[in-house]
Amino acid sequence: MYMINTTMKLIIFTISILLLLTSLLVAKPIDELIIKGNERISSETIKVFSGFNKGDDVNQNDLNDIIKSLYETNFFENVTIEIVNNNLIITVKENPIIQEVVIEGIKKESLKNQIYDSLILKNKSSYVDYLAKNDLKKIKNMLRVSGFYLSEVKTSIQNNNNNTVNLIYNINLGEKALIKKIKF
Repeated sequence: MYMINTTMKLIIFTISILLLLTSLLVAKPIDELIIKGNERISSETIKVFSGFNKGDDVNQNDLNDIIKSLYETNFFENVTIEIVNNNLIITVKENPIIQEVVIEGIKKESLKNQIYDSLILKNKSSYVDYLAKNDLKKIKNMLRVSGFYLSEVKTSIQNNNNNTVNLIYNINLGEKALIKKIKF
């Protein structure tokens, strides 16, 4: 008797889980696409980036694709999606815009320009933390290739009042390493 009870409970539990999973995968038509939290980027632009329109069927995989598509633009720091009464609500928090990239500590303009040209984040682009870290690595590598093995690079962010930032790279080049003699 105990064995049948346990088996029945296991079967009922398995069926419940399957029903729950299939209900999550069922596509629902969207009556309205509502965008919240945007300041600079228009709602229509966000709708285009999402890839969905009013009347489209949306399932859980589609919601994940929408979030992925919006993050890939590098315009958003945070994206949340919910469906309420067949309305798809996309809430975003925009990344700040870089008003200016400042390179301090280097007098030679050609080296400054070379560094700036190699950066991913430039003036008027969205500030994304992991891209800033990648740019920092690029600067350090570029300085090493130029012979500044002991250089130090520090990054700072200056917040402005209009959801913009200044990205400041403070560079201490140190002494340039030179090879004076090679002996064989």
